[in-house]
Amino acid sequence: MYRYNEIKKTHLEISSLCQASCPMCARNYHGGLPNPLLPEKNLTLEFFKNIHPPEFLSRLESMSFCGNYGDPIMNNDLLAMVQYVKQHNTTLHMDIHTNASARTTTWWKDLAQSLPANHILHFGIDGLEDTHHLYRIGTDFNKIIKNAQAFINAGGKARWNFITFKHNEHQLEEARLLSKELGFESFHEKQTARFIGSEVFHAIDKKNKVTHTLLPPTERKINFIDRKTVETYKDAIKSCTISCEVEDTKSVFIDAQGHLWPCCFVAAVPYHYTTPDRLAWEFVQDSKTSLMSKIEAFGGIAGLNLNTYSMQEIVDSEVWQTMWDNSFEDKSLPICARVCGKFPNTPVSQCRDQFLELDQF
Repeated sequence: MYRYNEIKKTHLEISSLCQASCPMCARNYHGGLPNPLLPEKNLTLEFFKNIHPPEFLSRLESMSFCGNYGDPIMNNDLLAMVQYVKQHNTTLHMDIHTNASARTTTWWKDLAQSLPANHILHFGIDGLEDTHHLYRIGTDFNKIIKNAQAFINAGGKARWNFITFKHNEHQLEEARLLSKELGFESFHEKQTARFIGSEVFHAIDKKNKVTHTLLPPTERKINFIDRKTVETYKDAIKSCTISCEVEDTKSVFIDAQGHLWPCCFVAAVPYHYTTPDRLAWEFVQDSKTSLMSKIEAFGGIAGLNLNTYSMQEIVDSEVWQTMWDNSFEDKSLPICARVCGKFPNTPVSQCRDQFLELDQF
């Protein structure tokens, strides 16, 4: 693995809070009751500065505010964080991913003016007014459009990311045209790989009742994980070749609890808690067991805590340097195989394949 002085990118989950209840997000159960294993927390400005001292920040090439479970705009320190970055690195590329259904239009104007010149704001807008809420439960389409317009009018650079389902696929072209009209710089269609082993995904409310059903789009542009692949995943992993993306990009991930990980996919595993599908649940448990056994050498997850240890202490440690490489070689982390593995006999798309046509305007 790379050393601390080779890191080129930090990926941050500055908040595990979110006002949305997307059914396929693991921060809740199918859009209903919240994940009991997930603490809701924001990273502080002080913490952010401590892990990005000026000399470290000045040599970074990029920074991403995204994460696994929360929305970065829920953190009240976001504006101050990006202003701090801009102060110490004017050439850094920054991207922020959000559902954008919070804050005032004034706040969005301030964000646009606070960002480094080289930035892109990813707006997750999955449909138009009559369909968007079916996946982005708890969000307001009209508020999102107003916020996006305020951001763009103030000089912000924006991309519309559209997850295609059966219920919104007929609106893809209309949304593309609207994004261009509003001043978005680009439009990106996405198909989710979260239909794992089934083409039906039920949305459930807080009373544990099914409210509606999500179905994949008619036109499949990625290879969804079929039932046979789920049932034989242990054998499939043995034959895969793992090419770690963050090892190539020299990136690290910091979760909302302040723990350091190689990537967001590995970081998500400790907080996964349930799934109605037995085989998918088995995969989650295998991933969690294998990961936690790996980090025992750090004294458990506490050994990855950036409130206790510096990033350099963790990354340059012998344990960190050998643990992840060994995992790729012996394929002992199922999540690494799932995300960055290539399977010679099973044509399954990788997570990075979900982003499809990108239209630049």
